[in-house]
Amino acid sequence: MENQNQEQPDNHIDYFAPKILWTIIGVLLLVVAAGSVLWWQEIQLVKDLSQVKQACAQIFAPPCGSSSKSSQTADWKTYTNSEYGFQFKYPDKYKIKETSNPAKDWLLELKFAAQNNTADQISLSIYNDPLITPCEEDCISSENVMISGNAWIVYQLSYNGNHARDAKLARNNVSYIFDANSDISYKNATLDQILSTFKFTK
Repeated sequence: MENQNQEQPDNHIDYFAPKILWTIIGVLLLVVAAGSVLWWQEIQLVKDLSQVKQACAQIFAPPCGSSSKSSQTADWKTYTNSEYGFQFKYPDKYKIKETSNPAKDWLLELKFAAQNNTADQISLSIYNDPLITPCEEDCISSENVMISGNAWIVYQLSYNGNHARDAKLARNNVSYIFDANSDISYKNATLDQILSTFKFTK
């Protein structure tokens, strides 16, 4: 006769075990799903922030090339003319010669040439009338360019096979004409860098 005191198997454990297992699996699935949603939201947030940064960079960025030009001209000398109210930067290698002649049609002429190479030179002439002329015989092309808030007309010229580059600006019935009249100053874009620093002080 079997011992009636023998322990019977606990059917409650067998009954609840699958439910507990499925509950754990369900919780894990919920955790994975919630984590996936958060991960996706984080990716979208990073993407949105990247787009915002790009938009801000386009809105608040300086004009094209200005930052590089600013770094290149940071150590240049500064020429200031209080009479006509303007200033600009120029390379250390240049020495400026200033000539004024208010009795004639031109008011001021600046000639600056490299001390070690007089062929490398640029000039600035100021006239008492807005001498903004169209592209003429020696002119290859011309374009309107906004540089540091100033509306210049830039001319590409050719004299007997030699290149030159002029930039003209009219303001208050006075014209400002830069002339890079040598292949050296034309090729190394010195004039463009000078124009990027040109500004009126009054």
